[in-house]
Amino acid sequence: MYPLGPLLFTGTLLGTGGLLGGALSGRTWVPRLSPRQWWLLGIGATSALLMSWALKVFVLGN
Repeated sequence: MYPLGPLLFTGTLLGTGGLLGGALSGRTWVPRLSPRQWWLLGIGATSALLMSWALKVFVLGN
């Protein structure tokens, strides 16, 4: 997943910071999305992974 590597790394750091911040403050973040929004989020994530794979295989090479 080379093309999305930096984005995934940044997301991991932000997620870890959010978890630590929630643990220290005693508050947590709960996403409140409708079923349609969850579906669109899944489609977006799947599309991003497929695009990353396609770029790696067909453009950047192995």
